[in-house]
Amino acid sequence: MSPVRYIVFVIATLCFGCAVGQKTAEPGVIIPAAWLQEHMDDPSLILLHVGSRDVFDSVHIPGALFSPYQSLLSESRPCMFLGDDELRKAFEVMGMDGRNTAVYYCNTGVRASVSYMVAKHLGYSSLLYDGSFQDWENLDLPVTQPDHFKEKLSQTGTSITAGCPT
Repeated sequence: MSPVRYIVFVIATLCFGCAVGQKTAEPGVIIPAAWLQEHMDDPSLILLHVGSRDVFDSVHIPGALFSPYQSLLSESRPCMFLGDDELRKAFEVMGMDGRNTAVYYCNTGVRASVSYMVAKHLGYSSLLYDGSFQDWENLDLPVTQPDHFKEKLSQTGTSITAGCPT
């Protein structure tokens, strides 16, 4: 199967699963919050927050590293992925070394699913937390956020993910 067809197949599979409310597709692909909580201290696991730096800096799941979504895209060909060699370099910068497993999440799961698919295309061990940060927040699980941001939220009564891009 060509890489493009594989990516289209995975997107369709993920979208169908989300559409029917399926949070636990086959094991080893999509993980729920409970699995992530149980494995947070696993040294071979890298938790990657995919999205914008502003959102990551304001709030994220404890232990997550920032993974810039744009680092997978070509500057010269808008909306196109980099070549495989350049993508591998981008994943190495994120900490992927072929011996570890990455869990991708974002605000709603959309950007994370793209990073997940690219990583799988390159042969990296990867998992998707499709509930992503909105699920984590709805379950009232711990988050990391700067003190000044916590203070601002408490003053306004705003939800952590209110207004956050996906």
